[in-house]
Amino acid sequence: MTTEYRILPAGDTALVVEFGGGIDRAVSTRVLALAQRLDEARLDGIVETVPTFRSLMVCFDPLMISAAALAERIGDLMPPVEAAAAPGRVWRLPACYDARLAPDLDHIADRAGLSPRAVVERHSATAFHVYMLGFLPGQAYLGDVPAELAFARRPTPRPRKRGSTSSRRSFAMPSPPSTSITDPAGAPSCSATISTRLLTAGPSA
Repeated sequence: MTTEYRILPAGDTALVVEFGGGIDRAVSTRVLALAQRLDEARLDGIVETVPTFRSLMVCFDPLMISAAALAERIGDLMPPVEAAAAPGRVWRLPACYDARLAPDLDHIADRAGLSPRAVVERHSATAFHVYMLGFLPGQAYLGDVPAELAFARRPTPRPRKRGSTSSRRSFAMPSPPSTSITDPAGAPSCSATISTRLLTAGPSA
């Protein structure tokens, strides 16, 4: 993992701070640590921060702070490479793996050389990390899927059921129950979320 970062302009009202060149928990920790430091610093002119897999977009009001001044302050607040992960909240998302709601469960099991039950046990036992939100409002990109369940996208996309949980490479992505779309990436669907209203928060972890 690289020890450097880059600050790039994104138009005239945002800067993007890039860390590393891949998706990595240590990189995610640093992205989130910088977002927290900027939030705590309460700098005049910052409108919002938007974390992604390996970068942080910092949106600002150029009438209150210049891009150069903001870049300097970001450098001052930059967390160390080996930044410690901040305590997080555990969210429990009920999911149903019934074959009628998980059309690709048998497909995943066959490719993994496991029984459908073993796939369910491995998938449901994983404590996923929220890397970012995107694509749809509130849709979380969760990592990391167990290696034996990490497969490429389907060759032909299928219409995604409302509230389905898809698996793409090393990520799991529960879609909102109110949304019914065709997944353009063809991610296999291995379960269905019951309802976002049933989400329960556990203790910090």
